[in-house]
Amino acid sequence: MASFPNTNRPLSRRPSHHSIDIASLNPSTTANPSTTLDSVPPAVPVLKQLLGFNFKTSYFSLYRPLNTWRQRTILALAIILSLAAGAPLPVIGVIFGKIINNFPPTEDELQTRIGQLLGVAIAYFFITWGWATCWGIIGEMVSRGLREDLLKKAVGMDITYFEIECPDIANRLTADTQTIQLGTSEKAGLFLQSIAYFIAAFTAGFVLNARLTGILFAAVVPAMFVVITFGSKVVSKYAREATEYSEKATLVAGGAITAVQVVQAFNVPDKLAAEHLRFMQPVVVKGVKKAFAGALMLGLVYFIAYSANALAFWQGSQQIAQGLFRNGEGAGTVYTVV
Repeated sequence: MASFPNTNRPLSRRPSHHSIDIASLNPSTTANPSTTLDSVPPAVPVLKQLLGFNFKTSYFSLYRPLNTWRQRTILALAIILSLAAGAPLPVIGVIFGKIINNFPPTEDELQTRIGQLLGVAIAYFFITWGWATCWGIIGEMVSRGLREDLLKKAVGMDITYFEIECPDIANRLTADTQTIQLGTSEKAGLFLQSIAYFIAAFTAGFVLNARLTGILFAAVVPAMFVVITFGSKVVSKYAREATEYSEKATLVAGGAITAVQVVQAFNVPDKLAAEHLRFMQPVVVKGVKKAFAGALMLGLVYFIAYSANALAFWQGSQQIAQGLFRNGEGAGTVYTVV
C-alpha cells in the first residue's frame, strides 16, 4: 500500500507550514536566508493578547503597518466614530419614552419629537457610514502592509523553503492576509460600537430609573455571561475537533491526488477512500453536535432576553402601582429602560 507522509501522525506532531510571526514583519529588518517563517511565538493567554500586555503577540500588533500620520489619523477617526455610533439608539429610546409618558402629545410637542428623531436618525446614518468607511480603509492598509512585509521576508528565503516547506507562497500571501483583514476592518468597528451601546444604554437606564435598571442588570448580565461563555466553549470545542478530522481527511485526499499514478499502480484507491471516509464520519457527528450546541445557546439567549422584558414590565407595573415614579413618568420610562 502506498504510504503518504504524515497521514497517520497526530496533528500536534506534524510540522506546521501556515504560521506567520507577525512580530517579525518589520520593513527595516534585513532578510536573513537562514530565517524561517515557521517560528511560532510562545503561548500567551488570550486576555493578555487582547489587552496588549504582550505586544509581540497582541491583537494591537496587527496595526503596526499603520506608520504614517495619515493612516493613524484615519484609525483614530474610525475608533471615535465607532464609539459615537453606540449612543443614538439609547437616545431614540429616551425620545420614544417621553412620547409615551405624555400620550397623546400635543401637536407642537409631536413636531418637536419628530424633529428630534429625524435629527438623531440622520446623525446615526452619517456616523455609521463614517466608521464603516474608515474601518474598511484601515483593513485594506493593514492587509497591504503585512503583505508587503511578508514578501520582503520571503525574498530572502532559501530556495529549498519554497520547494519543500511552502511551495504555494502566493496562497500564503493572499489567504492569511485576507483573514487578518477581516479581523481589523468592520468587525473591529462593530465590537467598539457594541461596547459603547452597552455603556450608553445602561447609563440612560440608571439615570431614568436606577432601581429597575439595577434589577435588570443583576438578572440579565450574569445570565448572559454564563450562557455565552460556556456555550462558546462547547461550540468551539466541537468546531476544533471537526476541523482536526477534516484536515486529516484532506491530507489523505490531497496525497492521493498528488500521487495518483502511484495509487493506481498499487491498486489502493479503495483503501484510501475507506481511510478518507473513516476521517470524514466523525466530522459529520461533530458538526451535528456543534449545530445543536449553537442552537441551544441562541435559544437560551432569546429566552433570557424575553424573560428580562417580562421581568421589567412586571417590576415597572409594581412601581407604578406603588407611586414610585415622578409626575409625568410611568409606562414610557419602563419602555425606555427595557
